[in-house]
Amino acid sequence: MTIRPGNGVAATGGTYITANSNWLRGEMKREAVGAIVHEEVHVVQQYGYGVRRGGRRGNPPATGEARGPATRPAAPTTRETGNPVWLVEGVADYIRWWYYEPDSPRRYPNPNSARTRYDGSYTTSANFLHWVAAKYDKEIVKQMNAAMREHRYMQELWKQYTGKSVEDLGEEWKKDLPARK
Repeated sequence: MTIRPGNGVAATGGTYITANSNWLRGEMKREAVGAIVHEEVHVVQQYGYGVRRGGRRGNPPATGEARGPATRPAAPTTRETGNPVWLVEGVADYIRWWYYEPDSPRRYPNPNSARTRYDGSYTTSANFLHWVAAKYDKEIVKQMNAAMREHRYMQELWKQYTGKSVEDLGEEWKKDLPARK
């Protein structure tokens, strides 16, 4: 792991993490350690490199890093495995927010926003994963992680494990989100 001044928050490539020392210094009492935990999850995942939204190859954007415009209909996937980047990032934030920082205040996405989608990545997708685990299958994150690691991830797995498509789960989850004031 290298900590030095830079852009964004942090990024992981293979087993190597680079973190922005300026950002970490300002977040020592809030987000710093959790952001590093997120990156450490990527080291354990070892799914391969990602494709950023907008098509640029490289690592997926790190937590807090600017993201390009969302492109539809196809979600970006990792080159080697076809794993959706939203799920890779969602698993990393799920581990961070529901295991490493379980007592931290939850960040619930705005249910009224068109941008709130199960495949929104990071905290949004982590929230979706937590909801699916609580409502349908407590092993869903482990199962999806194993499928991505074994290069056998397919959207059909959601229906196999929960009885519903990921799109249907996403719509149901969005309706269950707490209202924003």
